[in-house]
Amino acid sequence: MNLRSATALAEKITDILRPLCQRIEIAGSIRRARPECNDIDLVLLADNPAAVLQRCRMHSQPVTDGPQIAIFRLTNGVQLDLYFARGPLPDLLDPKPTNWGSILLCRTGSKEHNIYLCQRALAMGLKWETTTGIKDPDGYLLAAETEKDIYECLGFPYLAPNIRELDYLQTHFGKPGKIKQETAEVAEKTPSANSAASCKSDPIAAGRALEQFQKLKHSLEQEIADEADREQAAP
Repeated sequence: MNLRSATALAEKITDILRPLCQRIEIAGSIRRARPECNDIDLVLLADNPAAVLQRCRMHSQPVTDGPQIAIFRLTNGVQLDLYFARGPLPDLLDPKPTNWGSILLCRTGSKEHNIYLCQRALAMGLKWETTTGIKDPDGYLLAAETEKDIYECLGFPYLAPNIRELDYLQTHFGKPGKIKQETAEVAEKTPSANSAASCKSDPIAAGRALEQFQKLKHSLEQEIADEADREQAAP
């Protein structure tokens, strides 16, 4: 299915399900603007997921029907994949933000992009649990709410969906365990890349590192935006 047809169908389904959702967004190869799309991926945050599933059953055949992932076969044969995020979890001692950003980032892909981020997290002594977020070695949740939070936690600027491919990552950032030296040196000094305790031990140094990182991030973001503009302008 070409991108134009896939986008039109995904938007139609999104409009139908939107009244049942707090948030809903198209993900997968459609969001990455790939020329050909095999299926439709949607990320949802719904108060009543059962109502969403019931609405989908009206005009499609369920393939799997789980609490986090549901797959349907539409009447035209196209596969519809639904990925349910959860809202924030209030807790007096350990409140957790929504995992919306982590789910959307993972389900947008590409697969190689996701593997790259997981390898980068491991190289920093962290772990990306895609249904939860970025955690430090003690299991403390560092980033999950937005895609931008997760990228910054791993020392990257926000990447537009249409450039989330392995060749772009390797060209601009190098190997996941050894990204370009100037990025790595600053990222490893940034509070988001370390535990809160290490930042508190030297707040002045952490502040300087954060300022350096923000300058570097801005430069990289501008470079990425320029690259995206060139790709969109290309025939």
